[in-house]
Amino acid sequence: MPLVTFYFQLHQPYRLHPHRDKFLWEESNRAIFEKVAEKCYLPATRMFTELISRHPGFKVTLSMSGVFLQQAESYAPHVIRALQDLLDAGKDRNQVEYLDETYYHSLVSLFADPEKKEFRDQVSLHREKMRRIFGVFPTSFRNTELMYNNHIAEVVADMKYAAILCEKRDDMYGNGAEAVSPNAVFRARGSNLVVIPRNRDLSDDIAFRFPRNPISPEDYAAFLDRVDGEAVLLGFDYEHIGEHIWEDKGIFTFWRRLPAALENHPAIVLANPTEIADSFRDADCPIIDIHGMATSSWADAGRDTFGWLGNPTQYDLFQDIENLEQEAKRVGGELLTKWRHLTTSDHVYFLHENIGEDHAVHAYFNPYGGSIAQPAYILTRKIDYLQMAINRFEILKRTDRTAVLILTPETGKLPDEMGDLARYISGKSGGQGEVVSAICEGLLERGIDVHLATLNLKKRFQKESMIDESKWREIRYRINPERIHLVSSAVFADNMSAYSGNPLATAADYQQHHQKRAGTAPGKTDYPQP
Repeated sequence: MPLVTFYFQLHQPYRLHPHRDKFLWEESNRAIFEKVAEKCYLPATRMFTELISRHPGFKVTLSMSGVFLQQAESYAPHVIRALQDLLDAGKDRNQVEYLDETYYHSLVSLFADPEKKEFRDQVSLHREKMRRIFGVFPTSFRNTELMYNNHIAEVVADMKYAAILCEKRDDMYGNGAEAVSPNAVFRARGSNLVVIPRNRDLSDDIAFRFPRNPISPEDYAAFLDRVDGEAVLLGFDYEHIGEHIWEDKGIFTFWRRLPAALENHPAIVLANPTEIADSFRDADCPIIDIHGMATSSWADAGRDTFGWLGNPTQYDLFQDIENLEQEAKRVGGELLTKWRHLTTSDHVYFLHENIGEDHAVHAYFNPYGGSIAQPAYILTRKIDYLQMAINRFEILKRTDRTAVLILTPETGKLPDEMGDLARYISGKSGGQGEVVSAICEGLLERGIDVHLATLNLKKRFQKESMIDESKWREIRYRINPERIHLVSSAVFADNMSAYSGNPLATAADYQQHHQKRAGTAPGKTDYPQP
């Protein structure tokens, strides 16, 4: 009997507005999210929280895109609280695991860039979102729609994740494939990264076929008890509970009764991805070997990338988006954020034109009606708008601009556009930190050259970034501070906030430092001159 993992994906894209003068479709995004929250996100999450509390052996794994979490914060904060309660309910017995992924549920892992810089950046954005909302640093990873190839695995391994989920396909295994169990645990080529393929048939028995061919929890548990192999990954869209499959079809009843049904089979052991990775860390696992041109994915019957890149229109628009990367990053701010929204996989998925069951799924998610002409027109127009906006910004950037320097004892999470040092700096001690972060983001979005001077609370920065003193010194000397200027002093170096220790001594030393650096004559400061 293999280990069993129940994995659920939560994602909602920011849909693009059909009108020329608006970018994101706020009204539609809010309406859809609020509807699905009431039908699925809230009742399903509360149900799993109750089941986790009542059944010590029951476990679940969730992965949530950054844009899902962002919409939840804006449109339905009670969804965030429910997800926090679920994590807390499973904390003592490791019953709940939350995964990392790309923030924008994007296709950037398919970009030609061999360094996968944008992929790494979006994963880092998601990691920070998970830390801020849930206080966790995920140790396992899932890529958009479980897309997997050797290069993706190489980057994920380099980012120190223990395991990655993928979509199983019969042609993805290397030598000796004929002797490999369909429910084996694998290892990525060239690394120790554990790869856990999804069992599509057993997953679709619930998420896809349940309305037409319902199965009882007892029969499903009995079937799992007879499965051969090492690990069975059962992966579902979370929305199948209450949204894609309505409550009157019995889907909530199935999940409520499943934990008790599983308990009748002592051989069934539930485990989350990191637990599986720990169990197989030193095992002799078969190797998955799949090159980039044969990338596997969850999408559609072909389990490949044709759902997004299967016709010339999709491929051309994908390349247009990819070609904007360097320009968008050079501009930064709001335009970079808008470009990243365009990388969300759903926008080109709406343009899929195959017939049959796959087409029905694409049409269901298409917010612009059944035709692919409308979403193609909208996406083309947004790409053109972004290109023109970047060109205008580049022209304005060549003119002289006044720099703004913010002096503050604390700050929250700083925008990435503040430079590479921003990811390590968070000295928030009160509400002022959030205000400072919002001011920096707003000024950057308006193209203003903003700089910030704050306390070098190095012990706090090391703890929050999970790095030691030597690594911190390496970062300080290797990374160009760009817009962030740290004030160092033995008075507050070991403090965990701007107001711990002796706040009066900290304030005096901080003020004295600025007086020395700024002086009284123009040109005597090493800050940008206002």
